[in-house]
Amino acid sequence: MVILSSRLAKEDISILPVDWTAAIPFRPIETVDQAVDISLGFAICALMGTELPEHPLVISKSLGCHTAGRWSHLMNVSASHILLTPPADCLCGFDDRQKILAAVAGEKDSVVPVHELEDWAKKRNIPLFVLPGLGHSLKAGKEACEDLAGRLTEVLDRS
Repeated sequence: MVILSSRLAKEDISILPVDWTAAIPFRPIETVDQAVDISLGFAICALMGTELPEHPLVISKSLGCHTAGRWSHLMNVSASHILLTPPADCLCGFDDRQKILAAVAGEKDSVVPVHELEDWAKKRNIPLFVLPGLGHSLKAGKEACEDLAGRLTEVLDRS
């Protein structure tokens, strides 16, 4: 999502990445709840002492969607969210102070079935962008990433 970050930076939106992929050894973790607890602790520590905007935009992916909802709730932060490949069971972790602007899924995601997200998004009137031919990693070419960044920027402009 480097392209999205670049586009947001051009719009004068501050970006503070919180990436634990290299910091947390997920292989020995047995349950999603354990992984979320560890990633939540990591996020709290990573953001401690950081001056956040009053209403931050949080872009999270997969396990990070679990963490984003819990972090926002625990830290009493009213935020806007863009969810990339959000597991269906994390969606109840967002409270009324959280505004989910959009969700993104890969058409061939074996971890998060698209039909579950379609039903969820439709019920809540949340735009869902399904990327054709992509799996859970959302690894796409430059053209597809630029297209998605443009669509998400349009959502941000309307919010």
